[in-house]
Amino acid sequence: MILVSDSVARRGTGFADMLDFFIRGAGVRRSIKILVAKGEAAEALYASSPNERLPASDIEKIAGNRSSLEKLPATQIGYIHERLMNETSYAVQSLDTSNKSVLVSGSAIFDGKTNRQWGTLNARQTSGMNFLRGYKMRGMLTLQAAGAKISLNVYEIRTRLSADVRDPSHIVFDAAVNVIVAVRETTGAIDLLTKSVVDRIQRDAASEIESMIEEAVRVVQRDIGKDALGLGEALKHNHHRTWEKVKNDWDQGKTSVVRLRSQAARDRDHPDERHRRRDGAGIIFVRSGCASAVHRRDADRAFP
Repeated sequence: MILVSDSVARRGTGFADMLDFFIRGAGVRRSIKILVAKGEAAEALYASSPNERLPASDIEKIAGNRSSLEKLPATQIGYIHERLMNETSYAVQSLDTSNKSVLVSGSAIFDGKTNRQWGTLNARQTSGMNFLRGYKMRGMLTLQAAGAKISLNVYEIRTRLSADVRDPSHIVFDAAVNVIVAVRETTGAIDLLTKSVVDRIQRDAASEIESMIEEAVRVVQRDIGKDALGLGEALKHNHHRTWEKVKNDWDQGKTSVVRLRSQAARDRDHPDERHRRRDGAGIIFVRSGCASAVHRRDADRAFP
């Protein structure tokens, strides 16, 4: 595991030089995890851990755990190396060591050409990225739905990304996001066996997920200006000719408009019964859709 201070990641070629040292090492495994620490990276090694004697072991287990939507999947050195070779921007897990404890939450956004940290996403925005990219993360989603505060267990995320490339200067991406959730707990007296209540939970859950995605898209494309959302990768794989036309200044693109649309429905005959709750509450199948229209500009963004 490698911990890097955010001050090093933002400054000059510090992060790139560090990566070069490890990538060239003959005995270095490509599965080594990398995290960006807020503040001094060494402070994480002095954090208290109730489960592990060694803080490094605790951090590695937390980073590899997929039970939270507020963090990315573990970022491995092999993953970053591939993005460096393709000059593709990317996101790295973020580590906070405040109050002498370790919290893996949020993400750091890196420019694939300069290999410098260009910005950060908070926990909510990182959740939106997880939904948009279809990462296989699980966790809990808490929201106001059906007149009560409800916590939903997220069991599965499936995302299908497509692009309309008829106008290369104004490419539109469509993301169909399917999420399987189950009600974990509620703070109000609601009847989960009533169809109207379940339908309302589905609509409110879809609206909350779309709000997270919209916020992540807005911050990454408008504020940071680096494509860590995987849109360029999708374009490269599915519309290679168009990608060849726009790849040189793709990361300098800026969002012109973001449109969201949603629909939520219960799939009573969904074949995946693996996650059906034992208490009979069953699963809820949430369908969300999001479209973001992007245009490119040639002006470079200054380092924030």
